[in-house]
Amino acid sequence: MIMRNIFITLITFVVFSFALQAQTPFSVNIQAVNLPQAPAIQSFAHAEWEGKWLLLGGRTDGLHRRQPFASFAAEGNNTQIYVVDIAAGQVWQRPVSELPAGLQEQLQSSNMEHFQHLDTLYLIGGYAYSASAGDHITFPYLTAVHVPALIQAIIQGQPIAGHFQQLQDDRMAVTGGELGRIGDVFYLVGGQLFNGRYNPMGPDHGPGFEQVYTNAVSRFRVSSSQGQLVILNYETWFDEANLHRRDYNLAPQIFPGGQLGYTAFSGVFQHNQDLPFLNTVDITPAGYTVNNDFVQYLSHYHSSKAPLFETANQTMYTLFFGGISQFYFNENGQMTEDPDVPFVRTISCVSRDANGQMLETRMPVDMPGLLGAGAAFIQADNTPELANGIINLDAIPADQPMLVGYVVGGINSTQPNVFWLNGDDLSNASGSILGVYLTKTTATGVKTIREKTRLPSN
Repeated sequence: MIMRNIFITLITFVVFSFALQAQTPFSVNIQAVNLPQAPAIQSFAHAEWEGKWLLLGGRTDGLHRRQPFASFAAEGNNTQIYVVDIAAGQVWQRPVSELPAGLQEQLQSSNMEHFQHLDTLYLIGGYAYSASAGDHITFPYLTAVHVPALIQAIIQGQPIAGHFQQLQDDRMAVTGGELGRIGDVFYLVGGQLFNGRYNPMGPDHGPGFEQVYTNAVSRFRVSSSQGQLVILNYETWFDEANLHRRDYNLAPQIFPGGQLGYTAFSGVFQHNQDLPFLNTVDITPAGYTVNNDFVQYLSHYHSSKAPLFETANQTMYTLFFGGISQFYFNENGQMTEDPDVPFVRTISCVSRDANGQMLETRMPVDMPGLLGAGAAFIQADNTPELANGIINLDAIPADQPMLVGYVVGGINSTQPNVFWLNGDDLSNASGSILGVYLTKTTATGVKTIREKTRLPSN
């Protein structure tokens, strides 16, 4: 749910130099996949099983409009559940209208937090128009989906309702956050409760709305008792200053020393200005750490991303594909700031070495258009991986391209700043599927770029 406020707070800027080092031991290539029947959706949930994708929820239109009457219209809800066999080039679909009301409404919402563990996809919250509530709401549900059984039922035309479990719990009424898992513990990070119709003039103007950021990391376990979902050991780490984030990228990480965890990259909005966060937050079972020593200039809203780990150098890499960013590169290759936070074509990478030092790199290849926001990265079936879907860079052969995954769907924008324009055809949900190829290089070149840029003072 990429919401922008209409008012931009005045900011004081400082000018300084920074170094951007390009030293990734791999290159990236993007190739379009021809699948005309692929669904055009954005901000959806997904799972994968034996080469087949399960796609649920999201929206079939582009960036939400500024006008409350047109924003997040029910007609733009995705009301289908899709199965995609990318190798065979086949797509199947079933309507959510076959399901009970609670499932039917949640499964056509956007920005559900989701995580696949083994054969189960867990879904939390999401925002959409609810016919039963007579308004737009954030859904108070935790839903578990048995992925292989649902995929098989959709393909064979069998009943689908028996492959879902749903629990109503107000603590699950979150949209725009992210869901991870370490061991048997889920981590619900950031997000918000948003009820009512979006209005850029504020919550008390016109139709009005309720907006409450979680400002938190919530940890809990999920079990199934007598066919019912149960939430156990729920606890919250609350931090209004640093966890006030939504619509961002949460990526699994292997930290120095081998600790598995997550990093929350950027996100919106800062407390004192209508701009993205430029720092990151690291999350492990021991707690969370705010990293103010690293500045993330690129990829500020939720987009497709791919984590990779190189064991030989104990280095973590996280690739970000397009999306929306406060900073971009102009035609002369210079980093430029746009406080309107436009759609961009940039593919970037954030690395963390064995000493914990983080660097951001602009990859030399761009997205083929203003794509990536609200998209998903789905790994190719035979991609070597470590824990939590982290790609094993050591297992990729050197000096030959390997398909590691796909950038699926998302928003396709015709211009960088369509939010400030009127019209319903300036952006759309994309049906594109882009194959991502990595080529691991045997030698690494280092290039340092120094730019003058304008940054908000703190």
